[in-house]
Amino acid sequence: MPWKPISPAGRHLLIAAWMLALCSCSTTPSVPAIPPRILPPVQCLTVCPPVPELTDGSLPGLRRWIDDVLNLYHDCRRAHTTCAADLELTTP
Repeated sequence: MPWKPISPAGRHLLIAAWMLALCSCSTTPSVPAIPPRILPPVQCLTVCPPVPELTDGSLPGLRRWIDDVLNLYHDCRRAHTTCAADLELTTP
């Protein structure tokens, strides 16, 4: 059987099919991968409360104020330690 020439419309379809077939086997991604956004843990977003004012000049008032300041310090230190530990776990 003799070979028959392909019509121009058939030639365009053949070219489009070959281009799709050759482009589909590419191993490189067409869009670069976007790294995931790492959000800080919730403990890092909390703000430590302000230091209370010393309003009472008596010795018991001073002791209560010192106790309140120390409790605030320890709570903030615990939150900071938790935040630092969580950040160490999430860093690649």
